[in-house]
Amino acid sequence: MLSGCERKPKSEGTNANAAPAPVGNSNVSDNPPAPPEPSPPKDGKPEESGHGGPVVELGEQDVNGLIIRASRDAGELTPGGEAAVDVWINGGIGSASAVRFWIGLADGEGSVKAKAGVEGEHWHIHVEIPDPMPEGAQLWVEIELEEVEPILVAFDLTDED
Repeated sequence: MLSGCERKPKSEGTNANAAPAPVGNSNVSDNPPAPPEPSPPKDGKPEESGHGGPVVELGEQDVNGLIIRASRDAGELTPGGEAAVDVWINGGIGSASAVRFWIGLADGEGSVKAKAGVEGEHWHIHVEIPDPMPEGAQLWVEIELEEVEPILVAFDLTDED
Protein backbone atom coordinates (compact mmCIF):
# COMPACT_ATOMS: atom_id res chain seq x y z
CA MET A 1 0.00 0.00 0.00
CA LEU A 2 1.27 3.48 -0.88
CA SER A 3 0.91 6.22 1.64
CA GLY A 4 0.86 9.96 1.11
CA CYS A 5 3.39 12.47 2.33
CA GLU A 6 3.62 12.62 6.11
CA ARG A 7 4.69 16.27 6.08
CA LYS A 8 2.66 18.35 8.53
CA PRO A 9 1.95 22.05 8.02
CA LYS A 10 4.20 24.39 10.01
CA SER A 11 2.47 26.35 12.70
CA GLU A 12 2.76 30.12 12.48
CA GLY A 13 5.36 31.81 14.62
CA THR A 14 7.69 28.82 15.06
CA ASN A 15 10.46 30.17 12.84
CA ALA A 16 10.84 33.92 12.60
CA ASN A 17 13.40 33.55 9.79
CA ALA A 18 11.24 31.39 7.54
CA ALA A 19 10.17 32.85 4.22
CA PRO A 20 6.42 33.25 3.76
CA ALA A 21 4.66 30.62 1.71
CA PRO A 22 3.77 31.57 -1.86
CA VAL A 23 0.28 33.02 -2.23
CA GLY A 24 -2.10 32.62 -5.14
CA ASN A 25 -0.29 29.82 -6.98
CA SER A 26 -1.82 26.40 -6.57
CA ASN A 27 0.69 24.91 -9.04
CA VAL A 28 3.71 25.29 -6.73
CA SER A 29 5.93 22.22 -6.87
CA ASP A 30 8.63 20.93 -4.53
CA ASN A 31 10.63 20.03 -7.64
CA PRO A 32 11.83 23.08 -9.57
CA PRO A 33 12.03 22.76 -13.35
CA ALA A 34 15.29 21.49 -14.81
CA PRO A 35 17.60 24.19 -16.15
CA PRO A 36 17.56 24.62 -19.92
CA GLU A 37 20.10 22.66 -21.94
CA PRO A 38 23.08 24.76 -23.08
CA SER A 39 23.03 25.92 -26.67
CA PRO A 40 25.35 24.05 -29.02
CA PRO A 41 28.54 25.90 -29.99
CA LYS A 42 28.46 28.02 -33.13
CA ASP A 43 31.72 27.94 -35.10
CA GLY A 44 33.47 26.56 -32.01
CA LYS A 45 32.26 29.44 -29.84
CA PRO A 46 29.55 29.02 -27.18
CA GLU A 47 26.24 30.86 -27.52
CA GLU A 48 26.13 34.09 -25.59
CA SER A 49 23.38 36.35 -24.44
CA GLY A 50 25.13 38.65 -22.03
CA HIS A 51 22.59 39.49 -19.39
CA GLY A 52 19.70 39.65 -21.77
CA GLY A 53 21.30 41.96 -24.27
CA PRO A 54 23.96 42.24 -26.94
CA VAL A 55 27.55 41.21 -26.30
CA VAL A 56 30.79 42.92 -27.37
CA GLU A 57 33.46 40.41 -28.39
CA LEU A 58 36.81 41.64 -27.06
CA GLY A 59 38.91 39.12 -28.93
CA GLU A 60 40.82 35.91 -28.60
CA GLN A 61 44.49 35.38 -27.74
CA ASP A 62 46.79 32.36 -27.72
CA VAL A 63 49.07 32.52 -24.67
CA ASN A 64 51.33 29.58 -23.75
CA GLY A 65 49.02 27.18 -25.57
CA LEU A 66 45.84 28.53 -23.97
CA ILE A 67 43.19 30.08 -26.19
CA ILE A 68 41.68 32.89 -24.11
CA ARG A 69 38.54 34.63 -25.38
CA ALA A 70 36.77 37.55 -23.71
CA SER A 71 33.49 39.40 -24.12
CA ARG A 72 31.51 41.96 -22.18
CA ASP A 73 27.94 43.13 -22.15
CA ALA A 74 27.36 45.94 -24.63
CA GLY A 75 26.80 49.41 -23.33
CA GLU A 76 28.70 52.43 -22.14
CA LEU A 77 31.55 51.85 -19.70
CA THR A 78 30.81 54.38 -16.98
CA PRO A 79 33.58 55.24 -14.50
CA GLY A 80 32.47 54.07 -11.06
CA GLY A 81 30.08 51.55 -12.61
CA GLU A 82 30.63 47.93 -13.51
CA ALA A 83 30.95 45.75 -16.58
CA ALA A 84 29.75 42.17 -16.91
CA VAL A 85 32.64 40.19 -18.40
CA ASP A 86 32.95 36.59 -19.61
CA VAL A 87 36.14 34.66 -20.39
CA TRP A 88 36.61 31.25 -21.96
CA ILE A 89 39.84 29.30 -21.63
CA ASN A 90 40.20 26.69 -24.37
CA GLY A 91 36.46 27.01 -25.08
CA GLY A 92 35.33 26.61 -21.44
CA ILE A 93 36.72 27.01 -17.95
CA GLY A 94 40.04 25.36 -18.82
CA SER A 95 42.34 24.10 -16.09
CA ALA A 96 42.59 27.38 -14.19
CA SER A 97 42.45 27.26 -10.41
CA ALA A 98 41.46 30.95 -10.27
CA VAL A 99 40.81 33.80 -12.69
CA ARG A 100 40.97 37.47 -11.68
CA PHE A 101 39.85 40.51 -13.65
CA TRP A 102 40.32 44.24 -13.47
CA ILE A 103 39.81 47.22 -15.74
CA GLY A 104 42.63 49.73 -15.90
CA LEU A 105 46.37 49.46 -16.37
CA ALA A 106 48.67 46.43 -16.06
CA ASP A 107 49.86 47.37 -12.57
CA GLY A 108 46.26 47.47 -11.33
CA GLU A 109 46.82 50.80 -9.57
CA GLY A 110 43.48 52.51 -8.97
CA SER A 111 41.56 49.38 -10.01
CA VAL A 112 39.77 46.70 -8.04
CA LYS A 113 40.90 43.15 -8.84
CA ALA A 114 38.03 40.68 -8.57
CA LYS A 115 38.06 36.88 -8.56
CA ALA A 116 35.68 35.44 -11.15
CA GLY A 117 33.29 32.58 -10.65
CA VAL A 118 32.27 29.80 -13.00
CA GLU A 119 28.96 30.50 -14.73
CA GLY A 120 27.88 27.71 -17.05
CA GLU A 121 30.89 26.81 -19.18
CA HIS A 122 32.95 29.98 -18.69
CA TRP A 123 34.34 32.42 -16.14
CA HIS A 124 32.12 35.40 -15.27
CA ILE A 125 32.43 38.55 -13.17
CA HIS A 126 30.95 42.00 -12.77
CA VAL A 127 34.15 44.02 -12.68
CA GLU A 128 34.33 47.51 -11.23
CA ILE A 129 35.23 50.34 -13.61
CA PRO A 130 37.71 52.73 -11.95
CA ASP A 131 36.80 56.37 -11.46
CA PRO A 132 38.61 58.06 -13.02
CA MET A 133 39.23 55.51 -15.74
CA PRO A 134 42.85 55.86 -16.87
CA GLU A 135 43.68 56.61 -20.49
CA GLY A 136 44.50 53.36 -22.28
CA ALA A 137 42.53 51.25 -19.79
CA GLN A 138 42.03 47.63 -20.80
CA LEU A 139 40.41 44.50 -19.41
CA TRP A 140 43.14 42.52 -17.63
CA VAL A 141 42.74 38.80 -17.04
CA GLU A 142 45.08 36.94 -14.69
CA ILE A 143 44.85 33.15 -14.91
CA GLU A 144 46.25 30.96 -12.14
CA LEU A 145 47.30 27.46 -13.11
CA GLU A 146 48.79 24.68 -10.97
CA GLU A 147 52.60 24.88 -10.66
CA VAL A 148 52.96 27.59 -13.33
CA GLU A 149 53.40 31.35 -13.02
CA PRO A 150 50.09 33.19 -13.50
CA ILE A 151 49.29 34.21 -17.07
CA LEU A 152 48.38 37.86 -17.62
CA VAL A 153 46.57 38.94 -20.77
CA ALA A 154 44.91 42.24 -21.77
CA PHE A 155 41.97 42.98 -24.05
CA ASP A 156 40.87 46.32 -25.48
CA LEU A 157 37.45 47.24 -24.11
CA THR A 158 35.87 47.75 -27.54
CA ASP A 159 35.16 45.16 -30.19
CA GLU A 160 37.75 44.02 -32.71
CA ASP A 161 36.21 45.90 -35.65
